[in-house]
Amino acid sequence: MLLPKVCHEPRLQPVSAASSPSSPPPEGGPGAGLLQAFEAWLSLAPGPIFPRARELYRLKYSLDGREASGSHRLFVVRESIDESCESDGEGGRIGVVTIRAIRLAVVRWQARTPLNLEEAEAYLAERWGLHDRSLQLLQEPWFRDGGPQAQFDAPLGLQHTYRAPLPATPADDTGNGAQISSG
Repeated sequence: MLLPKVCHEPRLQPVSAASSPSSPPPEGGPGAGLLQAFEAWLSLAPGPIFPRARELYRLKYSLDGREASGSHRLFVVRESIDESCESDGEGGRIGVVTIRAIRLAVVRWQARTPLNLEEAEAYLAERWGLHDRSLQLLQEPWFRDGGPQAQFDAPLGLQHTYRAPLPATPADDTGNGAQISSG
């Protein structure tokens, strides 16, 4: 990956894929609260250049935040990270990193009893505004006996895009721009 610093540079210009808070979320998409929680979660996550640390972060920290209370937590099970490069219109380049949640897990936090799907669905509806998520109950507990879990596909639009100017490279002077590969 050639854009790891993009996520952590102070010149970062985050661009959310969701609607503005005053407009309704797209059909089947995340509500403003879920999108804000995802963005806050991402702001503390290790960069994509550190995949092991990032995986551990996904397993340990929920979208509910570090001060979460209550019997359920929402975790990111799988994400996709897409990197690209685009022109800034003035002869320079802008690095673009888009991170999408692909799959989420609702966990009955540190419980030994089975997950009640009705309670999990109520938590998703009340806390996150998610309805009819087709929860898939899993037999194995969440990371380090975190509790019983059910997984589901993340709502469309649960993503965040970062944009940052890229430094000029010697290849740019010859017209041979650097290629950025997806990871």
